[in-house]
Amino acid sequence: MAGFPVRYHGSITELHGLTFTATVHDCDDDHGQDIEGRDEGCHTLVDEAGESITHVRRSSITPIAPDGDDLHRAARDGDWIHLPGLGEVRFAYQESGPTRRTLRIHYYVCSGRRWSISARLVSIYTASATRTHYTAPQERLTWQLRMALDELAETYAQPHLRRIFEEQADLVERLTQQQELNAAALAGGLAGQDR
Repeated sequence: MAGFPVRYHGSITELHGLTFTATVHDCDDDHGQDIEGRDEGCHTLVDEAGESITHVRRSSITPIAPDGDDLHRAARDGDWIHLPGLGEVRFAYQESGPTRRTLRIHYYVCSGRRWSISARLVSIYTASATRTHYTAPQERLTWQLRMALDELAETYAQPHLRRIFEEQADLVERLTQQQELNAAALAGGLAGQDR
């Protein structure tokens, strides 16, 4: 099984914050259960020098995404999140709910061929707007461009929405320019590797 990068924050305090490659470790030891009653699991961590630590609990490590952030960080527009009863959805934004113990999480939904934003009221104890897996910056930017184009098409047919149409057209232009800059930088980086 291939390893994945993690940041350690377990009981060995001198290793806190260090990055390791983790693999799932099968063992017969009883590692107990986490606070939700699930089996804690067991991992082996290996550092850059090849030194390893075995029997590391899942709660002692944080997976790291390719962008260097924690994999399960606060979601940004276009990231994937999990909502109870819905599963994986594309996150749009969140706001406070009607009580201190609730959040209103807004997410993208497709109805027919049109995208829109819907919302779900959730308990802070059962859901959060935390990304569930890595979304590359280009993929998020492409998603934002798709949403802006969809909004542009919706407002074009309605003359009284001219100001909104112009704002969306400007947004599409900015996102397209950003895509072109990113593609040029990527092409330049790849050309430099060939030398």
